[in-house]
Amino acid sequence: MNNASELPSKLKFLANYFDSDLPRYREAHWLDCDFDSPIWTIRLKSTVVLDWQVRVGGSTCLLTDSKNAPLLTALKSWLVIQTHSDWTGRLISAPITEMASLGRAIHTVDYLLLRADALQLADHGLKAITANDVRAILSDIGSNHAVSTSVYQWPQRLTAFLRRQGQELRETELDALLTKKPFLAENIIRSEDFLTDLAAEEVVRARAWLWRERFYSEVENPEGYRYSPNTAPLARALYADTLNGSRTFLPVPDELKLVPNHHVVREFPRARVRSERGDRMNRELLRQYCNTFASFALLPTEGLYSKNLQEDLRRLYRTSDFKAEGRFRTLPHLVVLPLLKAAIEFVLKYGDALVDSYVKLASAANEAQQTIGEFSYRNDIRQFLHPDAVELGVRRWAIEWSGLPKLEGPEYYSQLRQNVGLWESMRVLYGAGQTIIGALMARRQGELIDLIAGSCLDTSRTMLVFSNRKSGIAGVREVEARPIPPVGVEVVTLLERLQSSLIANGLLERTTNLFAHPTNRGKNALRKLSEVYFNSALDYFCDWAQTPLDNEGKRYYVRQHQLRRFFCMLFFWGSSFGGLETLRWFLGHTDAAHLWHYITESTPGVAVRSVAAQWAAYGVQHNAPETEALASLLKDHFGTPSFEVIAEESLESYIEDLMDEGRVTIEPEFLDGGEQYRIAVVVRAKEETC
Repeated sequence: MNNASELPSKLKFLANYFDSDLPRYREAHWLDCDFDSPIWTIRLKSTVVLDWQVRVGGSTCLLTDSKNAPLLTALKSWLVIQTHSDWTGRLISAPITEMASLGRAIHTVDYLLLRADALQLADHGLKAITANDVRAILSDIGSNHAVSTSVYQWPQRLTAFLRRQGQELRETELDALLTKKPFLAENIIRSEDFLTDLAAEEVVRARAWLWRERFYSEVENPEGYRYSPNTAPLARALYADTLNGSRTFLPVPDELKLVPNHHVVREFPRARVRSERGDRMNRELLRQYCNTFASFALLPTEGLYSKNLQEDLRRLYRTSDFKAEGRFRTLPHLVVLPLLKAAIEFVLKYGDALVDSYVKLASAANEAQQTIGEFSYRNDIRQFLHPDAVELGVRRWAIEWSGLPKLEGPEYYSQLRQNVGLWESMRVLYGAGQTIIGALMARRQGELIDLIAGSCLDTSRTMLVFSNRKSGIAGVREVEARPIPPVGVEVVTLLERLQSSLIANGLLERTTNLFAHPTNRGKNALRKLSEVYFNSALDYFCDWAQTPLDNEGKRYYVRQHQLRRFFCMLFFWGSSFGGLETLRWFLGHTDAAHLWHYITESTPGVAVRSVAAQWAAYGVQHNAPETEALASLLKDHFGTPSFEVIAEESLESYIEDLMDEGRVTIEPEFLDGGEQYRIAVVVRAKEETC
């Protein structure tokens, strides 16, 4: 067997590794059609259909017309190259990795198609694209972590489209719509939270036009808005001449959503979880997009590749514009510690009572062949409540329910903290449980979402078993086990008991995600878990526990990537506030050196740097002796020794930059054979790092 064409179909993925008489980049194991087909079917982890019959720029000429044959061939071959052995170094990647590589190439092709006129694609194809164009393209792509913004310009294009449509509404027509549907002009969020650039009055016009054209659909989601616009037809109109624009995730602007439930709008605006630089694409993803363009080196006949292009791309990747990527902000330690304390107390004191009450009520409703909502409307649920749940304050199924008047925001959150509704108290319980497991296990959010009740503890019930989302070969994720503290076992056992009780009472077919919470309405006992619902449980708990507000009046609503820093945070502050005896006992570690090894093994390096920078910033602001040398360096940069007047985020970000450059090192220095430690801050002159 000397030729790729002789391979059996099941071994088609090996075609790249054989010599062939055919053109080099016209076959791929994932391409389930002929290379020349105007519609491609890609089969990898999922099936993707690409229709190449799109217009090139403002002309009526299609990409598939004979005039554009060289351009079409080049673009198709470029996609093939992304997984070809010539480019991957003969490595076989997991389907999800190959799909990601293809996705970046498809996004880049769409970028070119959306700007075809400016790049003169119709006249000159790829040969008109210069190295300067490539730098500009990658600069645009790297400007935002969301391709909906950086590639597809969704906020800008949607703004222009809705502004144009809204202006076409006659005043009489607008007035009639607002009279009939007054909510079209109500509950407009703050302008700084808009996704679009519409003014408030333009938002009203856009809502009215969307309503008239029947873009709105009613959403069966008590945690969201009653009406939300369907963006699919909008996307099909705005991205008709792209390969994947209409299928790209395009966020629905909150300013266009209608009739909010009180608890979808958090009690306070959310404090930013990223720094102000957070919109930028991270360095690793930018590097991958640079590699996507560098793969044009295998298509020299297309005229785009030049000897200097790869060096230009390396230079672009190193440029300071992209070094200043947005970092996740580290929560103040005085936010995390009280929150964890409140979570543990709530779960241990009221967890069993709430679970017992919910299971008993759900079972009674099932026997009556009704949903919990229907049953609760017709019956006094207090007969099904555990005495401790009654003591907590529970007296009905939900705070807002049929026959009850809608509450203003302050009253709703007051009743949330009074634990009036069993359903809301269950949401608080789940948020508390997620806080405990999230802080004590330092796992990724996706790994916690994937936990399945009944199979997430080992047989000794001392280890948490999970699938590592960042390991494994060819798409097979590695199963790992890590020690879990007893209070974490309490959380898992409680939520597993809830599910096993529902199964025993015929309310659940089989165990599901550990943190899948009860539904408010509908026949299903537990809602299918997603990232949105995982985060909303944390929001409920933060509003219940009343986490502090930042200096902008925004509440710290925690996220799992912030909780992952918990142990690292304790380690840094433990050296200043009496040691870490409790933490050592908690984790079963005998000395500080062993504990530090555990922390660095389970916490991403960027998170460790962020915590260290926060600790150092606090030190210079409070004249700590450990940070004197650092304070001297910062004085030269900020031009003042009064660091308390400098914004905390600016101070932390600059310290992180210094750590990235190697000019500052903040690490523990172990004493007495590792039993004791102190945090050492080493400052180097700039020339020492060159």
